[in-house]
Amino acid sequence: MLYEADLSGADGQVVAWEADDKELKSWLRDGTDMHVRHGIEVGGEKELLTLSPTSFRYYQLRQSYKHATHGVHYGASDYALTRHPSIAWPRHKAQRYIANYFARRPGVKEWHNRTDHNLRTSRTARNAFNYRIIYFDRVDGLLPQALAWVPQSTVALVCFKGALRLRKALPWVEILLQVHDSLLFQVPMHRADSVPLFREHLAVEVPYPNDPLVIPWGMARSEKSWGEVSKV
Repeated sequence: MLYEADLSGADGQVVAWEADDKELKSWLRDGTDMHVRHGIEVGGEKELLTLSPTSFRYYQLRQSYKHATHGVHYGASDYALTRHPSIAWPRHKAQRYIANYFARRPGVKEWHNRTDHNLRTSRTARNAFNYRIIYFDRVDGLLPQALAWVPQSTVALVCFKGALRLRKALPWVEILLQVHDSLLFQVPMHRADSVPLFREHLAVEVPYPNDPLVIPWGMARSEKSWGEVSKV
């Protein structure tokens, strides 16, 4: 049986914990769709309240706020939001969204400032596992790279560590591939229903002080191919 395990909404969770944003953490813990909530409550997109979640227009609006939120997290300018094909807002709307988002989530802005300070004083960014990256380019243009590196490196490490834990605990699991926030592995057919066991051993704690983060894993599987996996 072929399994794909992926970390659900992983980058956004790391940002929430870096910012120590209690509301965002609670949304992520209880399964709230943060992109829809941000669209309604930060972007003022009341149309989302009237649309069916299965409609294409709902999907378009959700995607625009999803990309805009990730853009704000990673230091994108208002101009960059207007140029993104899934956002393409007028500049005044992009400026308003960024201002409203930081007003609602001051911890995200504090994380930006902390990362910028580390770049200017030591040319480094560091994640919760205490890994660091050292930059040698001009500091003025590095903040978006450093902001992206923190969650992306954290997610990659969770994936690596989860794969190692799984392989050590269950030697009959054959790891095939790792792609950023997902793992592909296969198991003998008589072990195919061991999903709770896989989740137990894949779970990796990100060591944030006072409030460690465990990013949940989604699971999909197929007897035939990677392209035909369906959610478990």
